[in-house]
Amino acid sequence: MKKPFTDLHELIHSLCPAEKRYIRRTASRQDTFFLQLFDAIAKQEIYDEALLRKKYKSAPFIKNLAVNKKYLYEYMLNALVQFRKKEEEYTIIEGMSMSQVLIDKELEEQGEKKIIKLKEKAKKIGLYSIAHRFLEMQRENCLAACQPDESHSIYHEGLELQRSISNIHEYWNIYIKSVHAYHNEDQNTLGQLKTSPLLKDASLAHTTESQLYFHRTKSMLSNASGDLENAKNESLRYLNVFEKSPNYLSRFLDHYLKENSNYLTYCLALGKNNEFKKGISKFKEKMSSGNFRKKRRTDARVFNLTYTFELNAHLQFNEWEEGKAKLPDLEKGLKIHEKQLTLQETFSLRYLGAYTLFLNSDFKGVMDWVSPLMQFHRTNILQSLLQGSRLINLIAHYEEQNYEQGLQLLKTTRRYIKQSRDLYESEKALFEYLQNIMKAPHLNHIKAQTIRLLDKLMNLKRRPEEKELYKIVNLTEWCERRLLG
Repeated sequence: MKKPFTDLHELIHSLCPAEKRYIRRTASRQDTFFLQLFDAIAKQEIYDEALLRKKYKSAPFIKNLAVNKKYLYEYMLNALVQFRKKEEEYTIIEGMSMSQVLIDKELEEQGEKKIIKLKEKAKKIGLYSIAHRFLEMQRENCLAACQPDESHSIYHEGLELQRSISNIHEYWNIYIKSVHAYHNEDQNTLGQLKTSPLLKDASLAHTTESQLYFHRTKSMLSNASGDLENAKNESLRYLNVFEKSPNYLSRFLDHYLKENSNYLTYCLALGKNNEFKKGISKFKEKMSSGNFRKKRRTDARVFNLTYTFELNAHLQFNEWEEGKAKLPDLEKGLKIHEKQLTLQETFSLRYLGAYTLFLNSDFKGVMDWVSPLMQFHRTNILQSLLQGSRLINLIAHYEEQNYEQGLQLLKTTRRYIKQSRDLYESEKALFEYLQNIMKAPHLNHIKAQTIRLLDKLMNLKRRPEEKELYKIVNLTEWCERRLLG
């Protein structure tokens, strides 16, 4: 059976809101039923042509659906090209065709002026391959009447552009080799790459793009060898190169976001709170400037990265009240970006919010924040967070003295976790403690039982096989606060 044409569905779901508005605004009256097809496909998370035909069987676009889909696809691509024309990179590329038109019309002098102007623009923003193509046009244009000085200049400019292109290719190649070796844990190759002559001195990378590959590779190799301090420093140098080059920030925003995530992770891993705060503040300032090309999920990704790192930092450095103060804005943001955040991102942010409240002993707040997560009984996305959510929800009901409901939750929580894995010994100890207390809450030896639980958990926490649990829920922290409170 022939596979349905899914490229249109993928293209529609890649659009950012501004692109969608532009496509709607520029559509002619004759294109109305194509916009109906656009809306119908946009509503499908996963493309299902059979369902589309059944649901919209009387719609005009269903007749000749295959042809209409291809027309809409081409129409959207043309619209997106027009949408991007205001960007310098697209203006330069379009200018190449304009220059050729002038030359074909035997208006060589006009064509030459345009070629030289656009070539310099391309060089300025690092588009060396495009600049080289303009140089080729310039060379072809002056074949008949080229003066010696002009030919000498074109020759040496061509060599310089080729050196820049070659330099980028060399550093791209060593970066890609490092990526493959890093993901394959190929220590021999990583060791060889670390001693490469190309990585001896940053001055050998003499274009902006080469410098980015240089620092990213050095950071990755340092991380692979366990040198997190140097990995952090190289990551920061990478970000500094980016921030000095607005054009690269606009063209390669994905790389900038990813490297900010790496840098902030290194800061937290090294316990550098002040450096972390400076880094996250600079990131927020840069993202609020809007001097970059937005993609479909840009705002949602920036929101997710910002709150994920800020809340994790507040938790790590025991700044629980500061973390709690951010939750109203986090809740607003979750509603605003609801359709753009992935399920994994939503789960992580909700759990971080709930856990922040847990550490602030706001147990009613914990129950409110984990409530949406309780609806997901089985998913492969961050199963550990769903289990952690049920644990802190159970403890929150205990703290709020909802003992009858708490005993029911204890059974369902235990059963839920055991469906995915064996219980940790720490969980067994916690469940036994909670069951004993909630069945007889008026006993005077609750404090003694809590001390025994804490002692047991402190010993269990040291076991390697228990460490994963404490990354999600620090049960000893809760016990200690309970004794103090």
